[in-house]
Amino acid sequence: MAKKKKKRYLSRKQSWILLVFLIPLILSSLVLYFIFGNLFDAFGKMLQLRGNPSRTADAIASLSYVGTILLALYSIITTAIFSYLVWKVSIGSFQVSKELKSLEENRDKEVVREQALIVYYDLQRGFSYLRDLYISTVNKGISPNPKRLFFSNEWIKNVATLRNGLSNEDLNIVYQMYNDFFTLQSLLENPLDNSTDQNDELSRVIKGVSERYFADFFPSPALDQYATSSADDFLEINFYIILQKIYLLTFPENQVKKQKTEMTSFDVMINNVRFYSVRSGELWDGEGILYTANDYKKAEGHFTKGLFRTGKVYGYFDNVSKHYLIKYETTGPERTIIEGELIDSHGTEQERYYFNGKFQNGVIFTGITTEFHSNGSVSFRGNVKNGIREGRGTAYMEDGKILFKGLYEQGERSQGTLYKKGKEHFVGEFRDGRPWNGKVTNYDFYREKVKKFTGKIREGKPNTGTGIRFKRNEFGFGLDDIIHQENWEPDDSMLEQLEQQEDYYQEWINEETRREYSDWEDYIKVDWKEGEALEREDIEENLTVYYSEHNRRKNN
Repeated sequence: MAKKKKKRYLSRKQSWILLVFLIPLILSSLVLYFIFGNLFDAFGKMLQLRGNPSRTADAIASLSYVGTILLALYSIITTAIFSYLVWKVSIGSFQVSKELKSLEENRDKEVVREQALIVYYDLQRGFSYLRDLYISTVNKGISPNPKRLFFSNEWIKNVATLRNGLSNEDLNIVYQMYNDFFTLQSLLENPLDNSTDQNDELSRVIKGVSERYFADFFPSPALDQYATSSADDFLEINFYIILQKIYLLTFPENQVKKQKTEMTSFDVMINNVRFYSVRSGELWDGEGILYTANDYKKAEGHFTKGLFRTGKVYGYFDNVSKHYLIKYETTGPERTIIEGELIDSHGTEQERYYFNGKFQNGVIFTGITTEFHSNGSVSFRGNVKNGIREGRGTAYMEDGKILFKGLYEQGERSQGTLYKKGKEHFVGEFRDGRPWNGKVTNYDFYREKVKKFTGKIREGKPNTGTGIRFKRNEFGFGLDDIIHQENWEPDDSMLEQLEQQEDYYQEWINEETRREYSDWEDYIKVDWKEGEALEREDIEENLTVYYSEHNRRKNN
């Protein structure tokens, strides 16, 4: 049978306390034994000699010494125990005080994190509002969207709590951001009496604010591509950095760590994801790399006191695939673009870039570029060299229809296809930007007063084909007379108005036109062969009358 464990009456702590109090008694007993020998005999002898103090004086003195020592030992032990207890209480009080202080500091830090988070999302939402307002009011010219803006009512207090995490310059910029956003909010919520004045004022403010915060290389018509993207993609890099500084303040200290690496001095990690790599210097000051939340490079180069000065800036579609890469350098007080590429996500394989090449004075100098009409549509996309069009390119009308596609030399069309209303108008060689050798369809030669020529041209003139040529005007002047008139220039408005006449009987139209307008010209059908013009029979069905709308006869 298993032995029963003996019951333990005293705890270990109690045993130590009992031992501490027994040790002085044992020591005192040993001292008495060394002095008196057999303690029982000594006690009996003292009992016999009671009442004889002269004979027991030495024994009493010895007992007094031993008692004094015993009391001293107990005093020392008691004092030590009391001191220990006082020390324990003091340590406990200090620990409590320390924990209270830590709790207070953590509470303050938690407040800062909460306010930083509010400011961060306020500003991100503000830049998204700004982008949407620009697209609706400036790019599309429609009613503002959104119609209201929403921000924290305690934004001043929220920003003020970030004073220990941001520099004075950063705080001033954040206050400026809020002021700009609240200006837009005020214009939206308190419209002017005149809607036209309201739209003009709103568009003016939106343009000014956008120019301040949007990246300097970003073409405003391209903002339409960012209807669902975050504000990070189109912000100027230094404003993006301020947002990231605020973003860093939203995390507790235990989630932000420094990590040594072989390639850098150290990496700043947020929840084990790279936020910033320091190559030399310190955070925001020296050579470094700023990363996106997906661990892609956002800015790489030299930072000075929190500002990006020289290096590369990256952008991404949906925070994943590369959208742009811009290279900056700083040779003076201003930072300038020296090289870059901006991808058009909607472009074809041949037209996948808004721009890609080397910059000079803020514009593409050599490479691929994109130019825009005043209404925001693309006017040209193609190659440039030394600041002028050179190589392959495509030109467009304001309505988006293609105008020309082919090759340029020294800024002029050299070879390719010219379009009219989206249809091929000329295919061949150009000289001084004008069709020179090739094939045309319904082409007008203003200098030769030839219209609607279809066929081949040589050296800029009809060669083989059919068209109509000027015959005479209301004064009876013929082609030779008109050509020799000094400073003669063709009237482009005639062509547009004549196009509406083709569905009617030509003879009736011709007579009505001559009767109704005082300024008119007859054009006759002509056939060209190897450059020689052969007029057809001078009858009405071969004639077309051109007129000027500004010279309609007045009916009495």
